[in-house]
Amino acid sequence: MKTAVQAPVKVSLGGRCKNRCLFCEKIVSESKESLRIEQIPTPRTRTDRLVIWGREPALFEGLARFVESAAARGFSSIRLETCGQAPSSAIADLKRAGVNEISIMLPAHTSSLYGKITGNPGGFDKCIAS
Repeated sequence: MKTAVQAPVKVSLGGRCKNRCLFCEKIVSESKESLRIEQIPTPRTRTDRLVIWGREPALFEGLARFVESAAARGFSSIRLETCGQAPSSAIADLKRAGVNEISIMLPAHTSSLYGKITGNPGGFDKCIAS
């Protein structure tokens, strides 16, 4: 008998981002509220996977503490979906806190096209350096 793969809990932070992508969901909240582990919806089925996404979630204030709480609560797979524009020190802090998978969105293969799509000229190099 096959065991079904459980879907991860997904937390969208929206808010801050240095990019203004043509395809983005345009979440405009610039909330500086502290994120608490209690705010994660309780999944209907048990899962140990958490995905943090939404614009540039690594810029969210208090995210490292949130990740630590999630890891302590039993999430063993914590993925950050990022556009690669956060400072490398923020990413290092999140890895120390418990992020063990990072997905970087790269919408173009050249700096020029990246700038046109994201509205962030020069962002390509930052993303590649991530």
